[in-house]
Amino acid sequence: MNTEQKLRFTTIIQPDLLSKIKLISYFTNSTISQIVEDSLSNYLTEFESHNKIKINDLIKVKDKFTQNEEIEPDSK
Repeated sequence: MNTEQKLRFTTIIQPDLLSKIKLISYFTNSTISQIVEDSLSNYLTEFESHNKIKINDLIKVKDKFTQNEEIEPDSK
């Protein structure tokens, strides 16, 4: 069983796009939420690759900044 935490996410979408997502869901025997989650994940991966940045690194910087900690770059 997948114990990964999930949160409800509600948004407004164009009807044509929703129809396409539903059709993909039907043909792939996947849930709409899984199709959307996979699509967002792929988008984020593409964004990171195109912009040469990791979203998690940005989140770490934000968290450290809000905690008033000194920011040190990751050693890689």
